[in-house]
Amino acid sequence: LGRTVKELEIGDEKPFEKTLFSMCTPDVASYMKQKNKEFDTAIICGIEAHACVLQTAIDLLAQNKRVYIVADAVSSRSLTDRMYAFDHMRQAGAFLTTFESIVLQLTQDAGHPKF
Repeated sequence: LGRTVKELEIGDEKPFEKTLFSMCTPDVASYMKQKNKEFDTAIICGIEAHACVLQTAIDLLAQNKRVYIVADAVSSRSLTDRMYAFDHMRQAGAFLTTFESIVLQLTQDAGHPKF
């Protein structure tokens, strides 16, 4: 649906062009399979909580993935849309968390070199 922030680009990785709101597109699935990227947990942040973030979360939950939504890294043009999208995702089985909380879960120890 178009690029947003140049600073979020990752090295040589190219963004996926899409018209679906969900990131669970055939191109992404093919890329993950080609790169042998099996996963059981997804951490999601993004723009338009009620569209792209919500539909990606729902699709991943349908694939029996564990889904974490980084609430303070998700936005919408409307606070109401954001609030109801969070409620929908939580009821569907996603875990809402914060950036700091997810970083602490990933590092697990104050002695971690990335802490």
